[in-house]
Amino acid sequence: MGCNDAQNIFLDLLPKTWLPRQQTSMYGTNYEIEIVEPGVPTGIVFSAHVKGTSRPHYDNHFISCSVETKKLLHLCQNESRPVFSFIVDIEKKSAYWLLAQEYVDKVLSTSNPQWFLQKTVTLKAPLTNKLTAPLDKLSQSIAKGLEYIYLKRWQSAYFKVTSKIKELYNSPATFQEAVQKEAQRLQNQSAKGLARSCHCSTGENTCISCSFDHQPTGQSNNEVQASLDYAQGLKLLDPKENRIAYYHLSKTLAKAAGNITPGLRYTVLGEMAFYDYLLQFMSVFDFLGTDALLHLAKVQEQQKYFSPLEELTTTIYSSLDEGELIAASMLTIRLADTYLFAVPYISKTFGQETASPLLDLAQTLLVTAHDIASVVETPGFVLQ
Repeated sequence: MGCNDAQNIFLDLLPKTWLPRQQTSMYGTNYEIEIVEPGVPTGIVFSAHVKGTSRPHYDNHFISCSVETKKLLHLCQNESRPVFSFIVDIEKKSAYWLLAQEYVDKVLSTSNPQWFLQKTVTLKAPLTNKLTAPLDKLSQSIAKGLEYIYLKRWQSAYFKVTSKIKELYNSPATFQEAVQKEAQRLQNQSAKGLARSCHCSTGENTCISCSFDHQPTGQSNNEVQASLDYAQGLKLLDPKENRIAYYHLSKTLAKAAGNITPGLRYTVLGEMAFYDYLLQFMSVFDFLGTDALLHLAKVQEQQKYFSPLEELTTTIYSSLDEGELIAASMLTIRLADTYLFAVPYISKTFGQETASPLLDLAQTLLVTAHDIASVVETPGFVLQ
């Protein structure tokens, strides 16, 4: 008896109304399962990894077996849906479940941070998580799994940005070069700010009789900055003004083409992503209301606001790559704003316990943004 037997046992234990869809890859056969109540699709979908064994290990309150590390890593790459591993005792024709992503985060990564370097790892499922009717406990675990993955999606942006910032801090030469470049840029801008307009008659790109920037880049910077100031002054929570701000920046950026500094370009791109996020987030929550399970089931609706959040994260990442620290600092504040804006909605829909971690992430991002700016603007500032 082997893999097919385990799959058959697993499928036989599922409610007859649930819809399993087999998915085969180089990592084996898994299932995408939609929960269907009698005659009523719920829209709730989870992934199932079936691991069969004729020799499971029973230890006190757990059943355990080994699984290839690369297979578990592949399973947990799914960022939008919970993955449940089912350990099937082929001899006893029984199965037990655990939430794979949570097991990786809270068990494997805690007990052995280098677990992913091993060839195999051990999965341990509580004996109380037995796949038997009625499946109320499994249904509750699936709902909690959906919420767990939902919160992880929010945390993903935070961890990507902060890990990149730590990487920059841990490379002193690269970090110091970026600081010096930004400091010089600020000094140049301060000098140019002494002359707001040019009254000379030169038609050249350079002018020695005044400090006004006649270069194409300088002129485009001025136009884009004015457009940015205009957009930020609009009521971004009003859908109409939000779109006016978004498309105003888009047109100005397209007109400027490559004739603006990288930092300003990243700032505008980040602002546009933030405006898009606000609009999509409000639209989805207004449409779905405060039904938590409905929000969790509608992964495609979630993606409408997670996509611009990912765009903002990517823009911050790129600005850090190019050493554009002031732009990165400003956009890190915008990332904090995404969390602060979401908290009241998430608290009302999912509860304060789910919303509270986002407040903590926002606070850390604001402190981080302040520290980055202080390094550039305050000589001698020491990172804590």
